[in-house]
Amino acid sequence: MKKIIKKLILPVVLQSQLADFVLAVPRLVCGLLLTLDFGSAKFGLPWSPPEKNLAFMEVAFWFPYDVAEYGGVFAVFPSFLAWMGAFSEAVGGVFLILGLFTRPFAFLTLCTMAVAVFMQQWGAGTWNMLPALGFLWVSLYLLILGSGRWGLDFWLPKVYTWLRRKKWGNSLIYLVSEITLIVLLVYGGVQDVKKQTVIIHAFHKDGVVPVTMALRGSDKPLSWDKDFIMVPSNEKGGYVARVNIYTGYAYTEMKLVRDGEFEFQDLPNRTIFFDAGGTTEVDFYFNETQKTK
Repeated sequence: MKKIIKKLILPVVLQSQLADFVLAVPRLVCGLLLTLDFGSAKFGLPWSPPEKNLAFMEVAFWFPYDVAEYGGVFAVFPSFLAWMGAFSEAVGGVFLILGLFTRPFAFLTLCTMAVAVFMQQWGAGTWNMLPALGFLWVSLYLLILGSGRWGLDFWLPKVYTWLRRKKWGNSLIYLVSEITLIVLLVYGGVQDVKKQTVIIHAFHKDGVVPVTMALRGSDKPLSWDKDFIMVPSNEKGGYVARVNIYTGYAYTEMKLVRDGEFEFQDLPNRTIFFDAGGTTEVDFYFNETQKTK
């Protein structure tokens, strides 16, 4: 009889463990991608790229402008909604990894990804929608199923019940809640924008006499779609352009364009890190590594 019971119970136990494993893997993978890649690039966390110049719990300066372009309620509360969207990715990713408060953060991520699909990527093709769609479906599953036994949510009711039985338990719960609220109110905000002046001197060594020498870049007034025309330089020869950029980042990206032809085709853009004084001067040689003064 015992052997029969073991044969019946063992498959059930294995299936239950397999179900927890299958539920945990996408939660961990999506949580890691959300906080390390998607979220930390536009929301200040200790592992955010330093060149983004983001303070703790601060959303990137450009994100509210993008959100406002969706119109409607997004144009009324762009800073708040941008902060919540970035928060759901960067901080929500951490909580999904831990399996802590999984359903609330899954709901926030679900809302953020629905906006990304229907307001940002809709009409851009299925391929462009795939990342947001993937996160959306995983968030939906986690919202319904929770973290499973491989998450901290499985132990949270037990810890909460244990705390409530202690004399100091309720006080500790209230204290943690108040500290969390204070941190969000004090540190949450939008990244400050500063004026950065970049003076670019452009030269060429291949003997080609250009009709036009121009810049294209990632920050206004530059763009990747339209030339920012440079003028002949009386001081150093070659061409010169003075670009005033309003940004919160510690760098900008650009390339030279000679007679409509990009330099370094299919290669990374030039990266310019701003000087502390607010004015950065660089020498560019077409299709050659830049020289910084």
